[in-house]
Amino acid sequence: MQQEYLHCSRRRVCLSRLVLFALASVATAFATSGCTTTMDIQVVGRPGVAALPPKGADCGIKFQERESAAAPPGCSEIADAWFGDTGGTIDCGWDRVSHEAMRKGCELGADIAQVVWNQPPDTAGSSCSQIRVRYLSCAPVTGGTL
Repeated sequence: MQQEYLHCSRRRVCLSRLVLFALASVATAFATSGCTTTMDIQVVGRPGVAALPPKGADCGIKFQERESAAAPPGCSEIADAWFGDTGGTIDCGWDRVSHEAMRKGCELGADIAQVVWNQPPDTAGSSCSQIRVRYLSCAPVTGGTL
């Protein structure tokens, strides 16, 4: 009788450990699946506009954070881009999104990255900042601010 009690007790302990291990494995899988630092970047070039040569990584592109409607005089749109999350992006706050927008603008040879739409993170939607940027190429600007 004593052996049956010990056997049952050990069996419960073993099953409890097995269940805990299984739950921990599932929790780890959920916590790490889909988490990425990769952002979704969609760029659309303008039809009939030749691609410009890329500029260096620190190209001095002007970044206009306000949602602007009109392009400054002497500037023309070369591309439009959307920046956001992939559904599991974790490093996607305003600083990262705006940095990626400027980096992409340098690759496109743009002079200005102009935010035309900005969706801050929210609890009902994405936990990432999302922006739409218009890339502009301008004739040399002398004096004044854009």
